[in-house]
Amino acid sequence: MPLSKVEPLEVHLRSIVWGYGDWWYRDFGDESNTVRARIDAASWTKTRVQGVPGYVQVSFRVIEQ
Repeated sequence: MPLSKVEPLEVHLRSIVWGYGDWWYRDFGDESNTVRARIDAASWTKTRVQGVPGYVQVSFRVIEQ
């Protein structure tokens, strides 16, 4: 994932204190298929992708409310 997209996401997550919000993932289908969920801050990891400058691999757990 481009670091330029991860940084605004991290700013948003901090601004909502990693709290619950509407969560949609493209595998859910239509964007109206949302759930209330949050990203577990303790599970958030960001690792640089070797040989691909400006990209990181992000891993996290989503907890549904």
